[in-house]
Amino acid sequence: VIAEESAGEKDFVKMCFKRPEQPMRHVRCLLREVRTQVQELEAAFDEEERRSLSLEEKKSLVSTLELRVNKAEAELQEDLNALSKEVLSCLRANLRTLSSDDLSKKFALKDRCKAALARVEDLRSIPDSQTCISKNLLQAEEKFRQSWAKLSPKLDDTVYSALVHSDVSVDSAGAALNEGNIAKAVKELQKAEQALEKARVAKLGSGKRNE
Repeated sequence: VIAEESAGEKDFVKMCFKRPEQPMRHVRCLLREVRTQVQELEAAFDEEERRSLSLEEKKSLVSTLELRVNKAEAELQEDLNALSKEVLSCLRANLRTLSSDDLSKKFALKDRCKAALARVEDLRSIPDSQTCISKNLLQAEEKFRQSWAKLSPKLDDTVYSALVHSDVSVDSAGAALNEGNIAKAVKELQKAEQALEKARVAKLGSGKRNE
């Protein structure tokens, strides 16, 4: 019953259960234990006794639940791989030269990466996570972590750069006004406004796109 309920979740990270006074566990580990127990019973009893214990039905149920778990893990792996590709694409872009709209799309990725990282951390917090995560998922997770570790400071640098450019343009506008050069002052203030807009987009992330 516990295995069926836990495997009923769609998210691999949430396929967990907790017994009283025991740590949280992932259903994959429980299914492995059940399969081992069924195999031991098969070896210990004859065919008639195995039928009376409904071992074939139990084996079939375990196989069905294992397929659900494997599918959910594969979906998480696909999500991480897709994010890694987007992050690598973002790393190749010159964020400082992008328009506010294009930059908004890049920073929307930041929120999605943070959400994915939170899911991975939740999975890692399960005591038996080391035994329930497949090698393929581990590789996808590591690739995602490495790519995100490179992109995160680049995004922060974009914010800092935009603020610096805004300050420089404001100073230039002030100097132009002192010189009586109104046209130049207006141009510099426009640059400052554009730079501040980029910084605003960066801070809001995907929020700006949903306004």
